[in-house]
Amino acid sequence: MKMNRRRFLATASTGIGAATWFEPFAPAQTVGSVEGLELDNIYPKAEDGATSTAIFYRAKGTNPKAAIILMHPRADFTRWQLSGYLGKSGIGMLGCASRYINNDTDCLTENVLLDIAAGIQQIKERYGIQRVIGYGHSGGGSLYSFYQGQAMIPPGGRLTAGPSGDGPDLNKFNLPQLDGIIISNAHKGEGKVCMSWIDPSVVDESDPFATDPALDMYDERNGYRPPPASSKYSTEFLMRFRAAQAERTHRLDTKAKSMIEQQRRAQAQMRSAGFASLDPAEQRRIRRLASVEQTMVIYRTAAEPKYTDLSIDPSDRLVHANPERANYGRTGLARTMTARGWLSTWSGLSSNMVRDENLAKITIPTLVIGGTCDISVSGMQYLKDAYDASAAKDKSMVWIKGGDHNFVPVEPIAGKRNTVDEAGNAVVKWVHERFLA
Repeated sequence: MKMNRRRFLATASTGIGAATWFEPFAPAQTVGSVEGLELDNIYPKAEDGATSTAIFYRAKGTNPKAAIILMHPRADFTRWQLSGYLGKSGIGMLGCASRYINNDTDCLTENVLLDIAAGIQQIKERYGIQRVIGYGHSGGGSLYSFYQGQAMIPPGGRLTAGPSGDGPDLNKFNLPQLDGIIISNAHKGEGKVCMSWIDPSVVDESDPFATDPALDMYDERNGYRPPPASSKYSTEFLMRFRAAQAERTHRLDTKAKSMIEQQRRAQAQMRSAGFASLDPAEQRRIRRLASVEQTMVIYRTAAEPKYTDLSIDPSDRLVHANPERANYGRTGLARTMTARGWLSTWSGLSSNMVRDENLAKITIPTLVIGGTCDISVSGMQYLKDAYDASAAKDKSMVWIKGGDHNFVPVEPIAGKRNTVDEAGNAVVKWVHERFLA
C-alpha cells in the first residue's frame, strides 16, 4: 500500500483512533500469506494471574534459537506489518497484546512488564528460544526500555509500585532480561508524547471549547496556516506553548492525586472503629467514595506544533491534513482515564515508562530504526535522541527513506521502493549478525 499525498490527506483527516493514531496499525490481512509459516496462538499467563494473548510466528519445520517479542501497552500487535516477514527469516516472532488490549483507561504500565515477562518465559519453555530481542514499535519503545531498565536491576532495587502507589512490587516477580532491544519509530513515552501533544490553551477541563487564544496553535495570529501550507511559529510562542503544556500536565497530575487521596481517605474511614456508629446516610456516602474510582475526561490532546510546522525538527514528513479536527474529536490520547491510569501511563511528569532515561542505563545491543516520513513520531532528531541516550556499546541507527510510521512508502519520497521490506531486511540483518551468527 503506497501513501501518496492525496491518500495521506484523506486518511489523516480522520483523526486519532483509540489505538491507531494518524497512520493505522496494520489490520489482520496485512500480515501476508501464511504460506511457509507456522502460527501458534498462545496465552501467556503472568505471575500475578493475568493472561495476555499472542501469536508465535516461525518458518515451517524450524526451531529458531532467537526470537523477537513485540508488544505495545494497549494496541494489538498479534498481527503486524512485519510479523510474517520476520517469522520467515529464521527468527521466531511473538506478536502480543497486553492485558489492556485496546483499552488503557486503567492501564498501569508496571503491570504490562509482567505480561512481557510471561511472553519471554513462554517462548523459552515451549520453543527452546535462547536469545530474546524486545521490539518496541511506537509506544512499545518506551515500554521495552522500561522493562529492561527494571529487569537488569537485581530484586530489592526495583520499583515497588506505580506512581499512584498502586500496582505490582516488581521485586516480587521474575523479569527475564532481554538480549537485545529494537526502538522502532518510537516516541519518548506515552506520558512524554502526551505532554508534547496536549493542548495548553485549554482553560477549563470541564469545557472542551474554553480556549486561551494566546496559546492556541490553531490561531493564525500565532503562526498557524491551514494545510497543506506549513505553519511557522515563533521561538517565543513555542517556549510559552511548551511551558504551558507542562503546566496543564501538572494540573492534571494534581487532580489525579486528589481523587486518589479522596478515595483512600474514605477507605480508611470504612476501616475505622467509629464507622459503624455513623449515620446511615454518612456511611453510604463514605462507602460510595471508597468504592467508585472516578474517571478523568481529558479533552484536546492533538496539539503538537510539529504537525503543522515542518521547520521544527525537520524530516520528510508531510503537513498533517486536519489536526485541529483531531484535537476536538471524540477519540484521542488519554481521553478517559482513571487517576492511577493517568499517572502511570499518560502523565509526562509521573509515568515511569520513559524511553531515553531508561535507555541511558541499558547496555545490551540496541537498534534504532525509523521512517523519515513518520508523522506520528515527528522529527529525525527526536528519534536520534534514543540512539544518543543509549548506553550500549553496540548500537545502530537505520533510516528508511520515505517510510511512514509503519514503514509504508510515502510517495514521491519513497521513490517507488518497498520500504516495508527494507525495514524488515534491516531488522533481520541486525538480528542475524548478533544473535544467530
